[in-house]
Amino acid sequence: APGRSPRESLRRAVEGCGCDPPSPVEVLAGAFHDIVYVQVDGGLPKRVRDKLAGLVAPASDGTPSGSWTLSSSASDDPLVQVVLGVFRVKPGASLGPLAGLNELLSAMVMALELGSVLTRKQLAQVAVCICGTIPFRPSSHFDELCQTLAAVDQELGLGFSSPAEIEDTIHMAVRVANRDVENFAAEDVGQFLDNTWELMPEGSPMLSQPTTYTIRDFRVALGKMEGFLARLNPVHVFHGFGGVPDGQALNNLVRRVK
Repeated sequence: APGRSPRESLRRAVEGCGCDPPSPVEVLAGAFHDIVYVQVDGGLPKRVRDKLAGLVAPASDGTPSGSWTLSSSASDDPLVQVVLGVFRVKPGASLGPLAGLNELLSAMVMALELGSVLTRKQLAQVAVCICGTIPFRPSSHFDELCQTLAAVDQELGLGFSSPAEIEDTIHMAVRVANRDVENFAAEDVGQFLDNTWELMPEGSPMLSQPTTYTIRDFRVALGKMEGFLARLNPVHVFHGFGGVPDGQALNNLVRRVK
């Protein structure tokens, strides 16, 4: 989660989804969406690696924290097929951390872990919410996600009862996504910087080795973070769909980012 550490993301998920009554779909999405963080972990943790065995492998460069390639037969698993449909990713594709890799693999782990207790429709709903947390997308992202979910429902027969139920799922995804970057609208700038500081190793993996990185490495990491924040378009941080959140609330969030 940009602007918040994975531990903080999980804490927020456990505390509740921010709506009344709490939505189990949103809580599950919040709990699972940071399971994979290849840049920070230097690849996949063993349990995740075992769960995804045969489905994904490091790309030809062999760097665990770089790009990964899906197996050409990944969609043979009906649970993974749902996730790939939601993310609009084809078997055999290669993805990097900045192209939704962490979110995709996290959603795959979620589907494989929960496939025995959730329906495919419910898995798709959680996957949509995880997909929504891919940060800093254009404002059309959730409109496209709605169209994608409708197409996947039609193709795989997931069982959505109406377009309104699909739209409600996108509303959940918007709430999860906006909550994931909520620190960008923090009134206390120090709070935002504190959480962002913890995420510097995400873009500068050498900082994960505190006994070996140099002052130059640290200076480069600071420069990368400053450049990223300077280029960030405020309207790509928080999102809305179908009146969620309402226009005034969304404008206030964007204003606080600026």
